[in-house]
Amino acid sequence: MGEAAEEPQETIVNQTQIDSNWYNRGFTCEKRCDPPGQQWADYIHDSDELIMPVEGDIDVEMKGEVHHLKPGEELLVPASVPHTIRNVSPSSVTWLKGMSMDYAYTD
Repeated sequence: MGEAAEEPQETIVNQTQIDSNWYNRGFTCEKRCDPPGQQWADYIHDSDELIMPVEGDIDVEMKGEVHHLKPGEELLVPASVPHTIRNVSPSSVTWLKGMSMDYAYTD
């Protein structure tokens, strides 16, 4: 008799804590929401960027590698590195974007 498989636990991202953490590390924290299939292709920034999904999964492609991020997983995209962000979830995805405050800009 096998044991019952455990249900994967959903990661809950506390945006207030992330905002504080990123601020202390010198980054902004902006919330984004993208529909299924949304793609931000071939972006290049003059500053480092942090990316973290809050709800749903996203792929970040850079330097020939695809990084599949789940809620709560953080990725640093170095300055001047071309990258593409894709919503690979079947529904809308909410994610956090942080730009180094040394070079941060406003939209």
